[in-house]
Formats: sequence, structure tokens, C-alpha cells
Amino acid sequence: MNRDRVDRADDPIWRFLELPSDEVMHHHLSEFPVVTVDSSLDDILSIMRSQSYVWVVKDRRSMELVGIIELIELLRYFIPPEDTSYRFGSVKRAMRSFHKGGTPTAGDIVDDAVVCNRNTPVRKVLMRMVRQQVWRIAVTDKKGRLIGEITQKGLIRQFYHYYRYG
Repeated sequence: MNRDRVDRADDPIWRFLELPSDEVMHHHLSEFPVVTVDSSLDDILSIMRSQSYVWVVKDRRSMELVGIIELIELLRYFIPPEDTSYRFGSVKRAMRSFHKGGTPTAGDIVDDAVVCNRNTPVRKVLMRMVRQQVWRIAVTDKKGRLIGEITQKGLIRQFYHYYRYG
């Protein structure tokens, strides 16, 4: 018998780390900050006055995930191109057009999101968060639709409950 495995089975930390994502994800989509790719900058700013991110989906009916807009990336977006270290060719077209009076949409600003599926063990989710230095991970189904999210704070809350009450 492998003693390490017996110890892990009795350890609440290891039991928690092996849980599938769907047991720890936040799944109330109506509570998520979500915009569609054609949402205006006004829509994005309205949400981000109280949120540090928004998920960007193709449309609300399909909920197909396109990506995420994080607060820090949105702030970078407002820096004039001449004040960035980017070369002109690598600056997003939307950023250049915004500073020339253009009106960007969420689809112009969106970045790729870090994702997992509902069966991904919490241990792997944590490793992705640390490696990719993200605060949250989207949980998607096989068709790429947003079905949940896992946040660092949410994991701490879940672990505390799991650790205290089993």
C-alpha cells in the first residue's frame, strides 16, 4: 500500500484539489459581467465601474465565449499609442482609432480568456491561474459556451467551507 496515497485521501486539501471544476465554479450566469462582441465602449465602461472584468460572448443566446476584457487591459487601451512601448504596427487598430475619435466595440478590445471544462480538477485550475497569472478562469462546455467561472476569491471561499465542514 502506498502510504502517500492514504495520507492524501484523508487530507482535506488533497480531496479539494481533486474536485472537478463544476463543484467549485460559480454558475449563476445572470450574475456574471457579460457583454457581446458588438457591445459599445459605453456598455463596457458602465459594467466596469463596479467590476474588474467582463466576459465577452458572441451573443447572449449562444453564450459562446470570445474572451475577456480585464480592467488593466482596458486601462492600457486608453494610453495614447505614442506613450506606449508598442511599435505602431503592433498597436491594435481599435486603440489607434479610439484616439482618433473612433468608437470601439467589445470585439475590438477583447483578449483571449484562460478556460477549462467542468471536469478539470481544481489542482489543474490552480496551476493555470499561477502559470498564466490570472484572477479568473472561464468554464466552458464542449461547444465553447460560457457555463461558469472560477475566481481566486471563489476558490478560497470554497476551500474554507470544504476544509471546515467537509
